[in-house]
Amino acid sequence: MAAMSLHTALRLRPFSDYDASIGVACVWEYMEQSGTPFELPYGEAATLVADIRSDGADPNETARLLHDWAE
Repeated sequence: MAAMSLHTALRLRPFSDYDASIGVACVWEYMEQSGTPFELPYGEAATLVADIRSDGADPNETARLLHDWAE
């Protein structure tokens, strides 16, 4: 669910100029509240955002990365 939310927010750009910041913050909070907090590796969030926007990361890849970051 968190991965799909982030992927959708970044592809549809509902937050105007702050899609990445709000999208990542929402996903971080969702994961935190669901008992699966994660740490963002330095620079990896920006890479993930760029990959999602360029079709380099689909929802499955996004979920895999979030899962990896939660370990």
